[in-house]
Amino acid sequence: MKTICGIDCKGCNFKSNCKGCTETNGHPFGGDCIAAECYKSGGENYFIAYKERLIEEFNALGIFRPLYR
Repeated sequence: MKTICGIDCKGCNFKSNCKGCTETNGHPFGGDCIAAECYKSGGENYFIAYKERLIEEFNALGIFRPLYR
């Protein structure tokens, strides 16, 4: 199965229900795939920047819980 972002789909539990993102232009399950949209807009660097910004925003929320007390 070909992908837009280059991920290996062999181990995916949903691959039997998925038509693949290349075949569906980034909509393998009918909805939008954020990774595919980023890759189509600006390639891998755009995706990495988006992911880093998202992680920073999540961490800024301060809602994490320590694993050990």
